[in-house]
Amino acid sequence: MNQKTKYLLNIIGAFAIILIILYYVGITKVFDVLSKADPIFFILAILAYLGVNAAMSARIYVVLKRLGYKIPFIAALKANFGGMLASDFTPARSGYFLSAFLLSSSNTASNNFGMDSNSTKIKTSIPLDKCMVSIFAPQLFEFLIKILCTVLLVYLVLNNFGVFNGHELQIIVVFIIMIAAILFFIALLFVQGLLEKFALMKKLGPGRKLYHLFYLMRGNSDNLLKEWPSILITTLAAWALKGVEWYLLAASLGIMLGDPLYSLFFFLLFHSFITFTQFLPLPTVAGAGTSEAVSAGILSLYGIPLEIGISFGFLTRAIMILVDAILGSSPILSMLGKEKLQGVLQDIENIEHDAEA
Repeated sequence: MNQKTKYLLNIIGAFAIILIILYYVGITKVFDVLSKADPIFFILAILAYLGVNAAMSARIYVVLKRLGYKIPFIAALKANFGGMLASDFTPARSGYFLSAFLLSSSNTASNNFGMDSNSTKIKTSIPLDKCMVSIFAPQLFEFLIKILCTVLLVYLVLNNFGVFNGHELQIIVVFIIMIAAILFFIALLFVQGLLEKFALMKKLGPGRKLYHLFYLMRGNSDNLLKEWPSILITTLAAWALKGVEWYLLAASLGIMLGDPLYSLFFFLLFHSFITFTQFLPLPTVAGAGTSEAVSAGILSLYGIPLEIGISFGFLTRAIMILVDAILGSSPILSMLGKEKLQGVLQDIENIEHDAEA
């Protein structure tokens, strides 16, 4: 099965899941809930989402600067939004790869290598592998946060129903395993020779891309280690603003789980889990349909009617597509005007082959 056929099947799968959900819940009920959403909270949520992307763009900016390529912040912002728009319509949000190509295809970087402070800086393009590192190295921190929050969310929800009473030891064991997994992923980056011991993952479909991303990041691990405070701060800022965004969207539909502080804490964990599921290789685009169903299912445990939970899921997706389309379309069209999509895909293959060498 070729790539185009797989992509078409994913689109069909997404529409099928959404139609089934709307049929089961009632499309008129969902539209009724959405029509009553508070526009003030929705606008505030948009501002929070802009803040999320500003923090993500700042990560790209600081990593590239550490790697020796200084770019205007606006260039990082445009590339980020272009990648976000592509990820909104690709399986497992793999379209975010496009951010690296948007950065690489522009000649906006100042290369600082071998230059003193009085030298004239020459505008140059950034090697694609460096762009890949700037995009995905920080996401390692992000995925670790998502894993941690997912475990905490499960505990929070189950503890709310008294499931964990008398099972404190099991909880401690889970946290120890989780911390061990995090330390293992960090070791893959900084312990020479360890990654090669898991070269088998290159033969396991998606494991090939994961392996080559770790390969790229390990080659720049010294620079990444020096920049980890900035990466961590910007990642935490994006995570917190995303939680605020979801809290505001929930408030726009009248969703409040207990007191405001508890509700905000819940949505900080909740968005981490749901967005994590959107990166799973499901037969749909960016988890469309499945993430909305999971959202509604979890919220229903707190007494939120299914039509309101589904409406909340649709709102979280709508705000991304709306903002990403407005701010991400231009850089994508500009890049495709310079380089054919087939050339972009070939560049990905070349990088992966380098990792396998």
